[in-house]
Amino acid sequence: MNERRALRVAFGLVALVCAVLYVPGLDAGYLADDLFQISMLEERMGSYSIAHLYAFAPGDAETNAAHVQRGSLPWWTHPEFRFVMVRPLSSLLLTLDHFVAPRNAYVHHLHSALWFGGVLVMGYVLLRRVLGQWIAVVAVASFAVDETMTWMIAWLANRCALVCTVFAFTALWVHIRASRDPGAFRGRGQWLELVLWLGAFAGGEYAVGGVAYLGGYMLLGERRDWKVRVASLWPAAVALLAFVVAYIVLGGGVYGGTTYVDPFRETGQFFSVMGHRVPRMAGEVWANWAGESERFWMRYADSGLSERVMPSHIDDLGVQAYRHGAFAIATSLAWVVPTWLLARRFWSEDERRAIRWIVLGSVFALLPISAIPPATRALMLPNFGAAAFVGAALVAFVRALRGGTMLSRVGLGMMALVIGNLHFVREFGYTREHLDAILGAQRAYAQYYRNEAFAQLDLRGKHVVVVSTPGLVTGIHGVSMMHVLGMQAPKTWHVLGIGPRPYTLRRIGERKLELSSVGGAMHQTPQEVLFRNAYDALGKGDRVDAGLFVAEVLNDRNGTGPGSVLFEFRWPLDDPRIVVLEVGPEGLRPFALPEPGTVKPLSPPALPNAD
Repeated sequence: MNERRALRVAFGLVALVCAVLYVPGLDAGYLADDLFQISMLEERMGSYSIAHLYAFAPGDAETNAAHVQRGSLPWWTHPEFRFVMVRPLSSLLLTLDHFVAPRNAYVHHLHSALWFGGVLVMGYVLLRRVLGQWIAVVAVASFAVDETMTWMIAWLANRCALVCTVFAFTALWVHIRASRDPGAFRGRGQWLELVLWLGAFAGGEYAVGGVAYLGGYMLLGERRDWKVRVASLWPAAVALLAFVVAYIVLGGGVYGGTTYVDPFRETGQFFSVMGHRVPRMAGEVWANWAGESERFWMRYADSGLSERVMPSHIDDLGVQAYRHGAFAIATSLAWVVPTWLLARRFWSEDERRAIRWIVLGSVFALLPISAIPPATRALMLPNFGAAAFVGAALVAFVRALRGGTMLSRVGLGMMALVIGNLHFVREFGYTREHLDAILGAQRAYAQYYRNEAFAQLDLRGKHVVVVSTPGLVTGIHGVSMMHVLGMQAPKTWHVLGIGPRPYTLRRIGERKLELSSVGGAMHQTPQEVLFRNAYDALGKGDRVDAGLFVAEVLNDRNGTGPGSVLFEFRWPLDDPRIVVLEVGPEGLRPFALPEPGTVKPLSPPALPNAD
């Protein structure tokens, strides 16, 4: 088989594997932010801009109050809560989807799949330029099956990462080619590069990860004089500056919650959390350990690994996060360092130089995304560097078989087995598992609303109150979800509690309910603290007017969050305008209110099993 034919076979295999993995994801429908954005486009969420569909909460008290009274933000939300991402091109592409094929999620996911294909093609083109075609092929194969790609296909709102990456890879390719051949692009390479970087940042903030690779190339990949290197960065610098200005002018950023940290407004906290977030994310990129500590616990609990890494007797979440990070870094270095030492003699000087700057770029790319908690969906650009290293290591093993010593063959053979298991076998399995979980959750969400007990209710013009609900999609997206499912949505949708926590509910007279947590304080889980900082938790005596009711904290748990909350409703709870619901085995269903003066226990809510 000649080389060209072998390449065609390799590309065909990559395409086949991608089809097997990701075609089911085209049926994922709409998830989380997708619901909110469709409601915005169909004018169900107040004013909006077609170029600013990621502005979920602009941070002003009046707009936030309207969200709280509608139920699209929970009642404990910080009055100045802000959640605004500046992604104009990605927003316009979502608007185009809605204009061309309204409510056709399959077509919208096909659109995302095209961008996914663009990422793989440009990733190959870029790596072929600096590492040669066979390393590029193997690297792209590793990159294609990475678990992070699940979210690229299955979640439309996360298409922004694909858009940023296509433009960033293309800009990097133009920069490298122009730096090595000044006559390329007729001497206009830097202007073309500027346009591409502007496109990347128009896609969203993920473009900063592309600039991270440019920084790695400038430091370790370039051969020109330092002044020339620095001067050549102006296209990326101009695009980054334009993005920062737009970010500030359009009110971008996150404020008021704990989960996301705004590097511009909360710089100290940003650098503080970076200490454990970057190592945890690096562990997912290089050694395939789940970066989110909760998911690490769930994924490896059966083997006992979770307990050894993060012992349950340690209550301090910060200590647990640092233990997780230390384990992730140690196990990553355990295979990366020996692989480098064994493989480097089988790489050319140009290949070694390229591997160094790409790996450095991968590390740099982790720094900006530490503004969010470790999340698989955010790791596409950092994973690119790991994929390049994987491709180079496996090609080095093949070269060692042809002309290496017995020691190098055995050593690289052992490393190849580790790499193959980590970045192909396990990654393929995790990707399928993750996609199955997303599709299962999607079915569960549909059943949550479409079960027989709930479907029989006439909610038009009503105010729905759910006593407790499993998570965000079932919490703040109730009206949006029903709207997208084609159901008659209620006027407002309020949840008293979010998260898998047991409660007790006491009815006090005609218009009052007292909700008390069993165990820890309320508003401490990741989904709850997204809307209010833990250090700014509601305390005893605090009152919140949510329109349908006024919530008053009766007691707190030593300042860590409410223990009991009194809800005083505008009308008697038996008023036909109010519909009180709970979560049962089949989904939402009417809730039988306790008699005045009596208490009713509430089990932790869970999504129905829709498999």
